[in-house]
Amino acid sequence: MDFLYSKLIKPILFFLSAEQAHFFGMLGVRLIGFFHRLHLWPRPSWAKQKQIQTPFGLLDSPLGLAAGFDKNANCLWGWQALGFSFVEVGTITPLSQGGNPKPRLFRYPEIKSLVNRMGFNNNGVHVIANRIRRAKKAGLKIRVGGNIGKNFITTTENASRDYILAAIALKDVVDYLVINVSSPNTPGLRSLQNENFLSEIVKPVKTAIGNLPLFIKVAPDDFKNFIDGIESVVKKFNLSGVICGNTLAGHSYEKGGLSGDAIFKSNLELCQSYAARVPFVIGVGGISNGATADAYIKAGAKVIQIYSALVYQGPQLIKTIVKSL
Repeated sequence: MDFLYSKLIKPILFFLSAEQAHFFGMLGVRLIGFFHRLHLWPRPSWAKQKQIQTPFGLLDSPLGLAAGFDKNANCLWGWQALGFSFVEVGTITPLSQGGNPKPRLFRYPEIKSLVNRMGFNNNGVHVIANRIRRAKKAGLKIRVGGNIGKNFITTTENASRDYILAAIALKDVVDYLVINVSSPNTPGLRSLQNENFLSEIVKPVKTAIGNLPLFIKVAPDDFKNFIDGIESVVKKFNLSGVICGNTLAGHSYEKGGLSGDAIFKSNLELCQSYAARVPFVIGVGGISNGATADAYIKAGAKVIQIYSALVYQGPQLIKTIVKSL
């Protein structure tokens, strides 16, 4: 698969714009999922490499897919077939929305990174919840997390309403929920990392979902200004933990959130800082091989997620990381 991707598929995809390539790449994953459901593409044996207990259940390995890749839960069967142990879909908002104007996704091959300013484009929570429900009813085995946010038209003052609506619609179909208050592409969103704003969101969401595991996704930018408050919220409301972290806003490239190799150091520091203060950390950002994956585990992450490196290296990366761990 490594040769096929690097020599044939990747050159074709990289000839297209980044968003066009993502669209056709997702079609490929859906096709793999179709074959998987027909028992023509079995889940690889190496995918069950090292079982690990998490707040959202027992996983076959510590490796998952980060939010943003499969926003609308279109490819769940494909991710299972390719060897992921869990997938985080979204970011999901109560109402469907188209996101920011195009172009809004940019490649930087020289640093193996991406910049996006997608703006929470998604089909809306009810459509996505139904997709997850149907997949699980049909026998999907991997864990699915739901990453939720506010609609673009919703003011910061009314943000909690959107999070509650999304949480209620997803609570019976996902294995965990993530409150995303750290994307740089929705105006005012990162201000919700403030302890008071965050408490106003977390308290009613926690009430609505009961014992369903709940995480907060945090940003690497200026994280020391927010870490005390976020730690306080995690402990006060007995949350499962934190996802460290989101894309980096402070950079010199195209406007948007930077991901990939370029943010490995910043997000690793973020992970290490939170791991000392909250019960469970999911590490993400710049993981591109066994060594960077191991660095996150040593920094305190219990499980990890990938995104941008999958664009540059293809599905073979999943096997590389799982076997290295």
